Amino acid sequence: MTIDFLEALNLLEHAGIRVVRAKYVDSAQDAVAFATRREARDSRVLPIVLSTASEDDSPARRRAGAEDALHSGPAIQAAYERLANLTTAPRILARDYVGSGTDIALAYGRNDKGQEFLELRSGDHATEQLLPIDETGARVLVEHMLAHDHRGRSEKSRRMVEHLVLRVCGVLDEYPIEALELDPVRLHENTYTVVGASITAPSRLRVEKRLPNHAHDRKAFGYRPTGRQ
Repeated sequence: MTIDFLEALNLLEHAGIRVVRAKYVDSAQDAVAFATRREARDSRVLPIVLSTASEDDSPARRRAGAEDALHSGPAIQAAYERLANLTTAPRILARDYVGSGTDIALAYGRNDKGQEFLELRSGDHATEQLLPIDETGARVLVEHMLAHDHRGRSEKSRRMVEHLVLRVCGVLDEYPIEALELDPVRLHENTYTVVGASITAPSRLRVEKRLPNHAHDRKAFGYRPTGRQ
């Protein structure tokens, strides 16, 4: 079964992976409330994106404009009403708008021989590594990907992606996951955010216990995110 999008985000966040803030909203007012700056003294809102749940679960099927940022209450209300008036519209998802950056993807699966692997993609280039993956394997996987990035990446960026790879491996070790895809993972402002996630498992995955304390240490591997947490 395909795990609900918000449940997938919760599981990833529980494992110390930075994910986009998201919520299903049931009214235009609920969507505006999701965007409201909680500590602001005026009516400014955080830019958000609204989409149907099916659009977010399958990025390739998103319509043009589905990633447009909504910067005001009226814009959010209008977008909500447009989606709500679709004859077959499922739940409507609100999530924070994540600014421009570099999109990569991380996927887990099995090859024809039944071997488990992790695939890291950037643009048209993809590289794979068989599981299990330790720190050395994560470094090799990321370096192979970055070797095809003509823009070049800093040492901090490399360690940041390695950190993500190892956290995903931790999730795969703890839960009976059949398939996993994080797409896109946006590298931006000296950090990353998982914007899209799809997880398939035999049944619902219950988050009952936390990983060891070090799994949540964002300073690991020389990586510390900056900006709004």
